[in-house]
Amino acid sequence: TKRGSNESRWIHPGLSQLIYSLSKFDNIRYAAYRLSSKLLEVQVILGSSTVSLPLTQSVLAHHGLSSPSLVLDSQELREFLNDLYNRATRARGIFSNHANHEVSTEAMASFVEQILDPGHQGGVTVLGLKTVLAVMTSARLRDRLAYLFREHSDHQARISETGLAYLLSILSRIPEILGEGIMFGSGVVSRGVKSCLLAGGGRVVTEEVWMAWASREPPELVWLTTSYRQQASLKV
Repeated sequence: TKRGSNESRWIHPGLSQLIYSLSKFDNIRYAAYRLSSKLLEVQVILGSSTVSLPLTQSVLAHHGLSSPSLVLDSQELREFLNDLYNRATRARGIFSNHANHEVSTEAMASFVEQILDPGHQGGVTVLGLKTVLAVMTSARLRDRLAYLFREHSDHQARISETGLAYLLSILSRIPEILGEGIMFGSGVVSRGVKSCLLAGGGRVVTEEVWMAWASREPPELVWLTTSYRQQASLKV
């Protein structure tokens, strides 16, 4: 699929129309809850709420996508996502949804590219893809946060200031795409990095520090913790 034809193959007129439709949540005054509502809506439309994070990890491994800096081009990204949706559907005992897989694959691929490669200049990195999928797929909050840390940490199980900035920068792209960049976009990344480093009292962050900081719902990540609570309340 050529990048320029992404929208024509999507069941919606395009990613821009999905984003435009999220304006129905703009009357929610609490910003984190407003963004959370938008995120949950996008997860449903993209079909990613029915894909578990453990399955995602398994399919990533099956495709040999372990090197963080490996770059996937447009076709490789779609092949991976199509397999992921296929396996997720089969895991639910459904075996005849190929048309929907194409729709979901194209929609999610467009979303991932908007976040990681908006200029369509060089594809998406495996680390970037894992970061987006950690947010978009289904998982317990603690498992989601732990996965994000482990994928971004070094061989000593620590994240440097640079690594932390990269992690938060990718996460901040999601609010920006969903129209909530003022409160949660790239402008808050440096503040988040300082806050997290301060919590650890040093120049690097351990998993324990990261988990404790993120669980305290810092302003930079409160939308992510809010979305988990909101999703859990819908299942009650």
